[in-house]
Amino acid sequence: MPVKIQPGETFEAAVRRTGVAPDEARTIVQTLGQAFDTVNIKAGLMFQAAVAHPRGRGGPAHLVGFSMQTGPASAITISRTFDGALKLRELEEKVTEETTVAQGQMNGSLYESALAAGADAGLVAEAVKLFSHKLDFSRDIHPGDDFTMVFDRKVTESGKTVETGRIS
Repeated sequence: MPVKIQPGETFEAAVRRTGVAPDEARTIVQTLGQAFDTVNIKAGLMFQAAVAHPRGRGGPAHLVGFSMQTGPASAITISRTFDGALKLRELEEKVTEETTVAQGQMNGSLYESALAAGADAGLVAEAVKLFSHKLDFSRDIHPGDDFTMVFDRKVTESGKTVETGRIS
């Protein structure tokens, strides 16, 4: 289940909203605290929790797994071992720099077409600024026109774009 930390809420209170017992929530936050500052948090921080509810009887849920993005290429997970202990893992993906190309045909606005081809809003704004003195974007561009944007970007091993650079 996705959990979003509310304004004025502690990390422990957010974990308790998943249905786990107060003692277990405290243990989870203490475990997480080994790798992440659980005190100075901002409202809106998100994490994913997997909990199991006891079958056939009431009572608090038990945490099965926990994951949280701590950066564009990093995450923290907590999982249960076979004996019930909590295991903390920090995951960090390697980030590489590359030059990439977004190309396609105009279908709607330049903004929509470039986003569909893999550019981001900042790159489109840069391209508009760069060519605004040469092109009238409302009259010179027509459906089906080809475009190509070459730019630098930082990408994780899994292919997620972390940051885009400037247009080449």
